[in-house]
Amino acid sequence: MGLLAVHSGDLLPVVEQVLVDSSAVPAQPVDLTAATSVTFRMRLFDSTTAAIDSAAVIVGERIDGRVRYLWQAGDTAVVGRFWAEWEVQWPSGPQVFGDASFVIAIEPDVLAMPAVTVADIDEVREVVGRGTPPTDRDIALRIERHGGVGAAARALLESRLADMLAKPLKRSDSEGYVEDWTGNVKALESRIGSLRSDPESPLTTGDAGGMTVTHLYRADRYSAPAARSVPTWRPGPSPVRRPPVEAVDGGNPAGSGSGELDGGNV
Repeated sequence: MGLLAVHSGDLLPVVEQVLVDSSAVPAQPVDLTAATSVTFRMRLFDSTTAAIDSAAVIVGERIDGRVRYLWQAGDTAVVGRFWAEWEVQWPSGPQVFGDASFVIAIEPDVLAMPAVTVADIDEVREVVGRGTPPTDRDIALRIERHGGVGAAARALLESRLADMLAKPLKRSDSEGYVEDWTGNVKALESRIGSLRSDPESPLTTGDAGGMTVTHLYRADRYSAPAARSVPTWRPGPSPVRRPPVEAVDGGNPAGSGSGELDGGNV
């Protein structure tokens, strides 16, 4: 589904999605004909407690797999980023639908934004990276929520580390190349550790926390080369050597004429 943005206190837009059976080729909508209920759940990125765990509805024909959750009063009161998912109850048991891309952002109104300086935002971004999320608004909210620049930077790095660890650190493609994210994880863990020991330590430019570089290499780079068959050379038949033939006076081969030279008699 990707990112769904909702302003704090608003009840629109509603949350709506077509559940997909990713095991089918090509992927197909989930047939909800036999489903007994659907539940919508979401929680803050940095929390383990569900903010919403409520009944959703099936929209239209059940075979189309479309579900919807209608916001209730108070659902969008807390500003932040939330993971979201659906749980379908079948006669045989529950099934959860959702992945890391299903994110709901509850945004504050402009007048409710905290008074954070541009310098504070820039200081945090020097650590988390200028070419990657979060937005300035996200950073400002983190500074207010966590009570300081260093604590906000640490929370953002911890969120990034959790995203990395949720996926395999080494990923192969169809051509045999491997992306290795291990170095990034170690760099993040090191920076997070230093911020935990001293949350308000000076944040320096070019910190390892902003790394987004991965190592790319061939999966078989250490394998021995495959043996190749070399054709064996065998000598062919020896060529027949013939003596050269020389021509004399008009082209007759030497020794094959009448024995006459210059018209005279021998």
